[in-house]
Amino acid sequence: MSANKSGICHICGNEGPLSYEHIPPRSMGNSRPTKSYRVADIAEKHGTLDVKRTDGVHYHQQQRGVGFETICRNCNSYLGRHYVKAYARCISELGALLQESKDDKGCTGIHLEAHNVPVLSFIKHVISNFCSTTQPGTMFDCRDFLLDCESRNLPDRYRLFMFLIPEGDSFISSGWMKILLNEGGLKTANLAFIATYPVGFYLYDTETSTAEPDPARYGCEITSMAKTAMGRRAMFLSRLALYDD
Repeated sequence: MSANKSGICHICGNEGPLSYEHIPPRSMGNSRPTKSYRVADIAEKHGTLDVKRTDGVHYHQQQRGVGFETICRNCNSYLGRHYVKAYARCISELGALLQESKDDKGCTGIHLEAHNVPVLSFIKHVISNFCSTTQPGTMFDCRDFLLDCESRNLPDRYRLFMFLIPEGDSFISSGWMKILLNEGGLKTANLAFIATYPVGFYLYDTETSTAEPDPARYGCEITSMAKTAMGRRAMFLSRLALYDD
């Protein structure tokens, strides 16, 4: 962390010293030099959002693991205490399932069925990552959802999608970006993107988009998991497709 780094926390909105938030968590091995790419640079170079097309794309080498100095120490500490373990547990299971499926040449996805998973903590950690990587001030409406571990009130404007990343050791993200779509006329999709092996996520903002999100384009929708009560270790059941731009 830069000793004198200060700014506005992307979660609580308070001004002060900012901490280094590892994405994914440092406990998952994110502590060594890693290549970090921006979706906008991939799109500019190759005309696609395909996260596999990083050849020739500018990247930022982050020496101590991928991270962002965008949230304050208090928020970072709260997230770490309540959400990181649940996220790491689920992602580790996904990685193991993906490894098992690699011998299946016809595999297009993974059927994930994990019992006893605290899914609300998992969702909250993902949303906090989007707060860290999107433009400052654009997700202050998630403050209460994230800083009250019992809250199930993810703002209605958000829809969250998840998909599998089959391989790679890089991290790819975007701030909010508006995409022009030709779906019965020109429409727009305003979304943010985070991807690192073995999964990626799209966060879709319905209030600032004119197109409805297409699950075939963005993956398996997991928004409803935000309504699961904290402490309820529910079954995580989902069919996750491999990324295919």
